[in-house]
Amino acid sequence: MFEGSHDFNHFQEHGNAVINEAFKNKTRKEKRRFKRRVLREKRVEDRIERLDQNQNLRSQLEAWRRNFKRSKAKSRTLAFEKLNEARRLLNEKKLDDALEAYSQTILLLPFPDESKDDTDSSDLWVHCFVQRAVLYFQMKQFLNYVFDLEQAIKHTHDNSLKVLLLCYRFYYDASAFVNLKNTSNKGRVIVANRNLPIGSLVVSQPAFVSWLRPTYYDQYCNHCLNLLNNGCIPCRKCADMRYCSWNCSENAWNEYHKYECSHVPTIKNLAFEVCISHNELGTDNVMN
Repeated sequence: MFEGSHDFNHFQEHGNAVINEAFKNKTRKEKRRFKRRVLREKRVEDRIERLDQNQNLRSQLEAWRRNFKRSKAKSRTLAFEKLNEARRLLNEKKLDDALEAYSQTILLLPFPDESKDDTDSSDLWVHCFVQRAVLYFQMKQFLNYVFDLEQAIKHTHDNSLKVLLLCYRFYYDASAFVNLKNTSNKGRVIVANRNLPIGSLVVSQPAFVSWLRPTYYDQYCNHCLNLLNNGCIPCRKCADMRYCSWNCSENAWNEYHKYECSHVPTIKNLAFEVCISHNELGTDNVMN
Protein backbone atom coordinates (compact mmCIF):
# COMPACT_ATOMS: atom_id res chain seq x y z
CA MET A 1 0.00 0.00 0.00
CA PHE A 2 2.92 2.37 0.76
CA GLU A 3 6.09 2.64 -1.30
CA GLY A 4 8.82 3.68 1.11
CA SER A 5 8.90 5.83 4.22
CA HIS A 6 8.15 9.06 2.31
CA ASP A 7 4.68 7.79 1.35
CA PHE A 8 3.96 6.66 4.91
CA ASN A 9 5.20 9.94 6.42
CA HIS A 10 2.94 11.87 4.07
CA PHE A 11 0.04 9.60 5.07
CA GLN A 12 0.71 10.33 8.76
CA GLU A 13 0.36 14.04 8.01
CA HIS A 14 -2.94 13.63 6.16
CA GLY A 15 -4.18 10.34 7.60
CA ASN A 16 -7.00 11.78 9.73
CA ALA A 17 -8.76 13.15 6.67
CA VAL A 18 -8.46 9.77 4.90
CA ILE A 19 -9.74 7.80 7.90
CA ASN A 20 -12.60 10.23 8.57
CA GLU A 21 -13.71 9.87 4.95
CA ALA A 22 -13.56 6.07 5.17
CA PHE A 23 -15.64 5.96 8.37
CA LYS A 24 -18.00 8.85 7.73
CA ASN A 25 -21.03 6.48 7.73
CA LYS A 26 -19.92 4.54 10.84
CA THR A 27 -20.98 5.17 14.42
CA ARG A 28 -18.58 6.54 16.99
CA LYS A 29 -18.59 3.17 18.75
CA GLU A 30 -17.54 1.36 15.56
CA LYS A 31 -14.74 3.87 15.00
CA ARG A 32 -13.40 3.36 18.55
CA ARG A 33 -13.55 -0.41 18.20
CA PHE A 34 -11.56 -0.36 14.99
CA LYS A 35 -9.03 2.04 16.47
CA ARG A 36 -8.45 -0.26 19.47
CA ARG A 37 -7.84 -3.22 17.17
CA VAL A 38 -5.24 -1.25 15.23
CA LEU A 39 -3.46 0.09 18.32
CA ARG A 40 -3.34 -3.39 19.82
CA GLU A 41 -0.68 -4.26 17.27
CA LYS A 42 2.83 -3.39 18.49
CA ARG A 43 4.68 -3.15 15.18
CA VAL A 44 4.01 -0.47 12.57
CA GLU A 45 3.96 -3.13 9.84
CA ASP A 46 1.19 -5.02 11.67
CA ARG A 47 -0.83 -1.84 12.11
CA ILE A 48 -0.56 -1.14 8.39
CA GLU A 49 -1.71 -4.69 7.65
CA ARG A 50 -4.68 -4.20 9.99
CA LEU A 51 -5.60 -0.98 8.16
CA ASP A 52 -5.29 -2.80 4.86
CA GLN A 53 -7.80 -5.44 5.96
CA ASN A 54 -10.60 -2.88 6.10
CA GLN A 55 -11.99 -2.75 2.56
CA ASN A 56 -13.57 0.69 2.88
CA LEU A 57 -10.40 2.19 4.30
CA ARG A 58 -8.28 0.41 1.72
CA SER A 59 -10.21 2.00 -1.15
CA GLN A 60 -9.76 5.44 0.41
CA LEU A 61 -6.04 4.80 0.91
CA GLU A 62 -5.62 3.70 -2.70
CA ALA A 63 -7.39 6.84 -3.91
CA TRP A 64 -5.21 8.97 -1.63
CA ARG A 65 -2.06 7.23 -2.85
CA ARG A 66 -2.97 7.74 -6.51
CA ASN A 67 -3.57 11.45 -5.88
CA PHE A 68 -0.35 11.70 -3.88
CA LYS A 69 1.76 10.15 -6.64
CA ARG A 70 -0.08 12.27 -9.19
CA SER A 71 0.66 15.46 -7.24
CA LYS A 72 4.43 14.80 -7.18
CA ALA A 73 4.93 14.45 -10.94
CA LYS A 74 4.80 17.03 -13.71
CA SER A 75 1.77 16.56 -15.90
CA ARG A 76 0.61 18.35 -19.03
CA THR A 77 -2.98 17.26 -18.28
CA LEU A 78 -2.94 18.72 -14.77
CA ALA A 79 -1.22 21.82 -16.10
CA PHE A 80 -4.07 22.41 -18.56
CA GLU A 81 -6.58 21.99 -15.72
CA LYS A 82 -4.75 24.62 -13.69
CA LEU A 83 -4.45 26.88 -16.72
CA ASN A 84 -8.22 26.78 -17.27
CA GLU A 85 -8.71 27.49 -13.58
CA ALA A 86 -6.35 30.48 -13.83
CA ARG A 87 -8.29 31.89 -16.79
CA ARG A 88 -11.59 31.48 -14.94
CA LEU A 89 -10.24 33.22 -11.82
CA LEU A 90 -8.84 36.02 -13.97
CA ASN A 91 -12.25 36.56 -15.60
CA GLU A 92 -13.74 36.72 -12.10
CA LYS A 93 -11.15 39.42 -11.19
CA LYS A 94 -9.68 37.23 -8.44
CA LEU A 95 -6.14 38.32 -9.23
CA ASP A 96 -4.31 36.74 -6.27
CA ASP A 97 -5.98 33.37 -6.84
CA ALA A 98 -5.33 33.60 -10.59
CA LEU A 99 -1.68 34.38 -9.94
CA GLU A 100 -1.33 31.27 -7.76
CA ALA A 101 -3.08 29.16 -10.41
CA TYR A 102 -0.70 30.40 -13.13
CA SER A 103 2.26 29.60 -10.87
CA GLN A 104 0.88 26.10 -10.27
CA THR A 105 0.49 25.68 -14.03
CA ILE A 106 4.16 26.55 -14.57
CA LEU A 107 5.20 24.13 -11.81
CA LEU A 108 3.19 21.30 -13.37
CA LEU A 109 4.33 21.84 -16.96
CA PRO A 110 7.06 19.52 -18.23
CA PHE A 111 10.20 21.60 -18.64
CA PRO A 112 10.74 22.51 -22.30
CA ASP A 113 13.64 20.82 -24.04
CA GLU A 114 16.47 23.14 -24.99
CA SER A 115 16.35 21.79 -28.54
CA LYS A 116 14.18 23.58 -31.09
CA ASP A 117 12.28 20.36 -31.82
CA ASP A 118 10.26 20.63 -28.60
CA THR A 119 8.16 23.57 -29.79
CA ASP A 120 4.89 22.43 -28.17
CA SER A 121 6.30 22.52 -24.65
CA SER A 122 8.10 25.79 -25.35
CA ASP A 123 4.96 27.44 -26.74
CA LEU A 124 2.89 26.45 -23.71
CA TRP A 125 5.69 27.48 -21.37
CA VAL A 126 5.95 30.89 -23.08
CA HIS A 127 2.16 31.35 -23.03
CA CYS A 128 2.02 30.81 -19.26
CA PHE A 129 4.88 33.19 -18.54
CA VAL A 130 3.35 35.88 -20.78
CA GLN A 131 -0.05 35.52 -19.11
CA ARG A 132 1.48 35.68 -15.65
CA ALA A 133 3.54 38.71 -16.72
CA VAL A 134 0.34 40.49 -17.81
CA LEU A 135 -1.17 39.68 -14.43
CA TYR A 136 1.90 40.99 -12.61
CA PHE A 137 1.62 44.21 -14.62
CA GLN A 138 -2.02 44.64 -13.61
CA MET A 139 -1.00 44.12 -9.97
CA LYS A 140 1.84 46.68 -10.39
CA GLN A 141 4.50 44.07 -9.55
CA PHE A 142 6.79 45.39 -12.25
CA LEU A 143 10.00 43.54 -11.37
CA ASN A 144 8.14 40.22 -11.54
CA TYR A 145 6.54 41.40 -14.80
CA VAL A 146 9.97 41.96 -16.34
CA PHE A 147 11.31 38.64 -15.01
CA ASP A 148 8.47 36.65 -16.61
CA LEU A 149 8.83 38.48 -19.92
CA GLU A 150 12.53 37.64 -19.96
CA GLN A 151 11.70 33.95 -19.38
CA ALA A 152 9.22 34.05 -22.26
CA ILE A 153 11.76 35.74 -24.56
CA LYS A 154 14.35 33.14 -23.63
CA HIS A 155 12.16 30.15 -24.53
CA THR A 156 10.19 31.32 -27.57
CA HIS A 157 11.29 30.22 -31.05
CA ASP A 158 8.87 32.66 -32.72
CA ASN A 159 10.92 35.70 -33.78
CA SER A 160 7.87 37.92 -34.27
CA LEU A 161 6.69 37.12 -30.74
CA LYS A 162 10.20 37.76 -29.44
CA VAL A 163 10.17 41.24 -31.01
CA LEU A 164 6.76 41.97 -29.47
CA LEU A 165 7.89 40.81 -26.03
CA LEU A 166 11.04 42.93 -26.29
CA CYS A 167 8.81 45.93 -27.03
CA TYR A 168 6.80 45.25 -23.88
CA ARG A 169 10.06 44.77 -21.99
CA PHE A 170 11.19 48.17 -23.29
CA TYR A 171 7.88 49.75 -22.24
CA TYR A 172 8.65 48.88 -18.61
CA ASP A 173 11.68 51.20 -18.79
CA ALA A 174 9.46 54.13 -19.76
CA SER A 175 8.29 56.53 -17.07
CA ALA A 176 4.71 56.93 -15.86
CA PHE A 177 4.50 60.07 -18.02
CA VAL A 178 3.94 58.11 -21.24
CA ASN A 179 1.38 55.75 -22.74
CA LEU A 180 1.64 53.19 -25.52
CA LYS A 181 -0.81 54.00 -28.34
CA ASN A 182 -1.64 53.06 -31.93
CA THR A 183 -1.96 55.85 -34.49
CA SER A 184 -3.12 55.65 -38.10
CA ASN A 185 -0.02 57.33 -39.55
CA LYS A 186 2.75 56.10 -37.24
CA GLY A 187 1.48 52.79 -35.89
CA ARG A 188 2.45 51.88 -32.34
CA VAL A 189 4.10 54.83 -30.59
CA ILE A 190 4.87 56.15 -27.13
CA VAL A 191 3.22 59.50 -26.37
CA ALA A 192 3.35 61.81 -23.36
CA ASN A 193 0.19 61.89 -21.26
CA ARG A 194 0.98 65.28 -19.65
CA ASN A 195 3.19 68.33 -20.07
CA LEU A 196 6.75 67.41 -19.15
CA PRO A 197 9.34 69.76 -17.65
CA ILE A 198 12.40 70.33 -19.83
CA GLY A 199 15.08 67.76 -19.05
CA SER A 200 12.66 65.10 -17.69
CA LEU A 201 13.82 61.49 -17.99
CA VAL A 202 11.14 59.81 -20.09
CA VAL A 203 12.68 56.52 -21.24
CA SER A 204 15.69 54.64 -19.92
CA GLN A 205 17.19 51.76 -21.88
CA PRO A 206 20.70 50.27 -22.05
CA ALA A 207 22.54 51.17 -25.25
CA PHE A 208 22.58 48.52 -27.97
CA VAL A 209 26.22 49.37 -28.62
CA SER A 210 28.60 51.96 -27.18
CA TRP A 211 32.18 53.13 -27.68
CA LEU A 212 34.31 54.85 -25.07
CA ARG A 213 37.09 57.07 -26.33
CA PRO A 214 40.40 55.55 -25.07
CA THR A 215 41.48 58.86 -23.50
CA TYR A 216 38.52 58.46 -21.11
CA TYR A 217 39.34 54.90 -20.00
CA ASP A 218 40.57 56.16 -16.63
CA GLN A 219 37.48 58.31 -16.01
CA TYR A 220 34.46 56.23 -17.08
CA CYS A 221 33.28 52.65 -16.67
CA ASN A 222 33.95 50.76 -19.90
CA HIS A 223 30.60 48.97 -19.65
CA CYS A 224 27.92 51.37 -18.36
CA LEU A 225 29.91 54.59 -19.02
CA ASN A 226 29.28 55.97 -15.51
CA LEU A 227 31.96 58.09 -13.85
CA LEU A 228 34.55 56.04 -11.94
CA ASN A 229 35.15 58.66 -9.22
CA ASN A 230 38.80 57.64 -8.77
CA GLY A 231 37.92 54.00 -8.06
CA CYS A 232 37.65 51.05 -10.39
CA ILE A 233 37.30 47.27 -10.76
CA PRO A 234 39.82 45.74 -13.20
CA CYS A 235 39.40 43.29 -16.03
CA ARG A 236 40.38 39.74 -15.05
CA LYS A 237 42.87 39.50 -17.97
CA CYS A 238 44.00 42.88 -19.28
CA ALA A 239 45.17 46.07 -17.61
CA ASP A 240 43.28 48.31 -20.04
CA MET A 241 39.63 48.15 -19.00
CA ARG A 242 38.18 49.69 -15.84
CA TYR A 243 34.71 49.16 -14.40
CA CYS A 244 32.64 50.86 -11.72
CA SER A 245 31.48 47.60 -10.08
CA TRP A 246 31.97 43.85 -10.06
CA ASN A 247 28.58 43.58 -11.72
CA CYS A 248 29.73 45.65 -14.71
CA SER A 249 32.99 43.73 -14.85
CA GLU A 250 31.22 40.35 -14.92
CA ASN A 251 28.55 41.46 -17.39
CA ALA A 252 31.12 42.94 -19.77
CA TRP A 253 33.22 39.78 -19.62
CA ASN A 254 30.32 37.40 -20.17
CA GLU A 255 28.66 39.44 -22.93
CA TYR A 256 31.59 40.49 -25.11
CA HIS A 257 34.93 41.35 -23.47
CA LYS A 258 36.12 37.73 -23.22
CA TYR A 259 36.17 37.75 -27.03
CA GLU A 260 37.77 41.16 -27.53
CA CYS A 261 40.16 41.23 -24.56
CA SER A 262 43.32 40.18 -26.40
CA HIS A 263 42.45 42.38 -29.41
CA VAL A 264 41.62 45.66 -27.66
CA PRO A 265 44.44 47.73 -29.25
CA THR A 266 43.14 46.85 -32.73
CA ILE A 267 39.47 47.19 -31.82
CA LYS A 268 40.01 50.68 -30.36
CA ASN A 269 40.89 52.07 -33.78
CA LEU A 270 38.34 49.93 -35.63
CA ALA A 271 35.49 51.10 -33.38
CA PHE A 272 36.53 54.70 -33.92
CA GLU A 273 36.51 54.25 -37.70
CA VAL A 274 33.07 52.57 -37.60
CA CYS A 275 31.63 55.40 -35.51
CA ILE A 276 32.95 58.00 -37.96
CA SER A 277 31.80 56.17 -41.10
CA HIS A 278 28.24 55.64 -39.77
CA ASN A 279 27.89 58.89 -37.85
CA GLU A 280 25.06 61.00 -39.29
CA LEU A 281 25.83 63.94 -37.00
CA GLY A 282 29.36 64.49 -38.27
CA THR A 283 32.89 63.75 -37.14
CA ASP A 284 32.95 66.60 -34.64
CA ASN A 285 30.30 64.92 -32.48
CA VAL A 286 32.28 61.69 -32.37
CA MET A 287 35.48 63.48 -31.46
CA ASN A 288 33.67 65.28 -28.64
